[in-house]
Amino acid sequence: MLPNVVAQRRDPYRTRILYGDHVIGVLTEHPEHNRVGVFFRGPTGRGFRLPDCHTVSSGTASLIVAALSYHYQPHQITLRTTDEGFVLWCPTCHGAGIRLGQCYSTKQAGLDRAAADHASVAGHPAVLVDRPQAFPPDVAPDNAVATDETSTP
Repeated sequence: MLPNVVAQRRDPYRTRILYGDHVIGVLTEHPEHNRVGVFFRGPTGRGFRLPDCHTVSSGTASLIVAALSYHYQPHQITLRTTDEGFVLWCPTCHGAGIRLGQCYSTKQAGLDRAAADHASVAGHPAVLVDRPQAFPPDVAPDNAVATDETSTP
């Protein structure tokens, strides 16, 4: 049985690929170079570059192959109290370098919108819990492009 995969065209050159409710990657078409850039996102939201492909279909297949090696589940989130109100906090996204930055004036507003806001920004569904636990960091998929991460800040 094939996984629940949906392609969402974002603009003439970018297509977002969802595996269930999780964004597993973005495909960027470069028509002048006859290639499609493939950027994979693991369960934490951390990104990995995969080899370029010739078509959106082959790029989607590459993302599916990578995603099948992981267990995707909703992120655990909570609301934290600050001077400005209530802030959405996701330790998994924080560990992956994803800035959520959602602030709510009331706790009820945060409770009503936090999970949907998290999904909109992070690309992963979420559940509200009192003490959220971070997922372990994603390891690069087998088909990731080798990078020199020593030069990244």
